Amino acid sequence: MSILNRLREETRPAHIDLEQVSGAHRIMDHSITLSQYKKLLQANYHAYAKAESHLSSSQNNSIAAWILADLQAIDPTFTPRSYKPQSATIENQLGIKYVIEGSLLGGAMIAQHIKQCEHLAHLPDQQFYAAGTPQRAMRWRQFMKEMKAVDFSKEQQDKIVNQANETFNWFAQEFNKSR
Repeated sequence: MSILNRLREETRPAHIDLEQVSGAHRIMDHSITLSQYKKLLQANYHAYAKAESHLSSSQNNSIAAWILADLQAIDPTFTPRSYKPQSATIENQLGIKYVIEGSLLGGAMIAQHIKQCEHLAHLPDQQFYAAGTPQRAMRWRQFMKEMKAVDFSKEQQDKIVNQANETFNWFAQEFNKSR
């Protein structure tokens, strides 16, 4: 089985669990308040910043920076927690990237609902929950290309899948803290 199929299948439960606790459904059903949205952004910021601290600084533009800009537009007093760079194996970095790059696709779908939310309609265009762009789509295609270019051993695949599940868990922990 290919690594991408394994990732899709073996992280599905963690992905579904994360969707249940994230609160993003409130954007989709247009019931979210500004306070709930702020908590959602804060949890996302901390999860992405932690995840990105394990990636080399030469990686793609920081998603956490986009979220921080959105947060500070709502609450200029928000002070971000700092995350020191962490060392991570290539396999761990790929597991993390699977989660964060894939999330941009979901974020683009959610973005379509922001302006339809009574309590969010006044916000400026968001950087994180933003419509899909060619640049963002390219990030996912580049990741897919990177994954298909290597014939990973079973041990390497196991490490990538385990890290992807762990990354989903980091996100779930942040969302659970924000409740």
